[in-house]
Amino acid sequence: ARGFECPARSCRAHRSPGGALVANVLRNGSVLLQWGAPRPAAGLRGFALNCSWDGTYTRFPCESVELGAACREFLL
Repeated sequence: ARGFECPARSCRAHRSPGGALVANVLRNGSVLLQWGAPRPAAGLRGFALNCSWDGTYTRFPCESVELGAACREFLL
C-alpha cells in the first residue's frame, strides 16, 4: 500500500501529534497504520507493537508483533 491515500468517502485518517504516525480507519473497520522511516542515525533494528484491536468480528491482540525497521505499515 505504498503511497496509500485515505479517500474521504471510505476512510478517516487520524494523525499523531507531530504527524509521525497515521491511523487510516477504513469503512470495513480495518485500520492501516503508517509511519515514516526512522533517521539512519537512530540505529533502530525494528519495532514492537503493543496493542489490542476490537474489530467488528474479532478481537485481535497484537502485543507480540515485531516489525523490521524497513516496515512502514501494518494492517489491523
